[in-house]
Amino acid sequence: TVLHSHIDRNSAYMQLMFQKADLRPICYQCPCKSGKSNSDITIADYWGINKLHPEMDDDKGTSMLYINTEKGKAYFDMSQVHYLETPYEEALPINVIEQSSKWHPKRNYFYDNMDKKKSIIKFMNSIWNPWHLQLRRAIMRVIKFSLRHFVGHTGYDCAKKIYLTVRRKNDRYYG
Repeated sequence: TVLHSHIDRNSAYMQLMFQKADLRPICYQCPCKSGKSNSDITIADYWGINKLHPEMDDDKGTSMLYINTEKGKAYFDMSQVHYLETPYEEALPINVIEQSSKWHPKRNYFYDNMDKKKSIIKFMNSIWNPWHLQLRRAIMRVIKFSLRHFVGHTGYDCAKKIYLTVRRKNDRYYG
């Protein structure tokens, strides 16, 4: 179980997910893309909600819901949820809606070797958390500690808000 309040976006598991290296083989040739599933309702993660509609981003995950048929429309009671209707074309550039994911070059290596390792976490870290990212996080921890020590918690909170704003604008992993 992963609790939202404890998600480390830099963890090896999250990097595995963001890079789409943990997908089942069928996902790389998905027969359900472009509305071909014949389902009444389709639910997906709404990647890029922080860029398209920041007011809907609670940093816990936002779902994208497609009502594909009249039966789906009759079944789903929109009065029970907080939602924002957006055009399909708006979500299309950020979300992989019409094409299958690309096969990750390290996917086979990961699945072929994961049962052979003593520590799956160390193995994942060696693949998706190379030393330069670990060094970057260590430097950020030192900066965080220094800010708290020298400018106090209020100054740290201000600096954190500025950092998160810049990070969201430049982040290549989160949509």
